Amino acid sequence: MTGLELFNNTSTTAEEIADIVSQPCPPVLLIECDKISCQECWLAWLIKGEPISAVIEGVFVPQKEETPEQTSLEWPRRFVSVLGVSVEDKRYGSQELAKHIGERVLVKVKPITVFARTIEGIDIGELTPYQG
Repeated sequence: MTGLELFNNTSTTAEEIADIVSQPCPPVLLIECDKISCQECWLAWLIKGEPISAVIEGVFVPQKEETPEQTSLEWPRRFVSVLGVSVEDKRYGSQELAKHIGERVLVKVKPITVFARTIEGIDIGELTPYQG
């Protein structure tokens, strides 16, 4: 059953709907939640009734045609949360990156630094690791 069917079902109580919508995530689990937006995850559950399957090996499957450079493994996509981006099990961020919370950005890991840019190719700049 999809989320929309559940919500439209006359036997679903207001308490059941409140329990679902009061949670940060829909009632399906994803292993790598930080790689997609909350909206994409909720839409997948509402429309399909299952977890979103748009993540393959940590790189998003393009939903529209992109340039080869954008889909390159050299610049993998990452979802920007309030905690920045996750790269190699560490969190990175910057003031400029914070302007892109809820979006996907491209990241490039060099031996000592991590750089980011928008999907459109606009440089965000060097990211700093979070301490803690």
